[in-house]
Amino acid sequence: MISTVNKLVGVVLLASVIGCQADDQDGEATSLEGRLQVLVSDDFESQESQRHYSLVREQDPRVALAIPEGLRSDEWTSGSRVRVDGTFVEAEDDSGARRFRVADIEVLEE
Repeated sequence: MISTVNKLVGVVLLASVIGCQADDQDGEATSLEGRLQVLVSDDFESQESQRHYSLVREQDPRVALAIPEGLRSDEWTSGSRVRVDGTFVEAEDDSGARRFRVADIEVLEE
């Protein structure tokens, strides 16, 4: 059973991906800067928690980020200015949605 929070997170992530600019090419390495957004969804029934990351840029509403476990930090907070290096890729769920696969992330000074 999908909880309301998981549905909401799914809608936010879909909106994030739709917001990607058309000139951002899949597979082409690039750097992006913006504000990190961290959403946490808790499923109390199964006692599982997930973190969902996105980048808020001035020119786009939001870009969904796929950050490998090895790069993740519990010290990141929503609103932190960051630069991410990586590539745009299609989502693994065959939805046609796109996300940004992060190869490196740097927290920038305010």
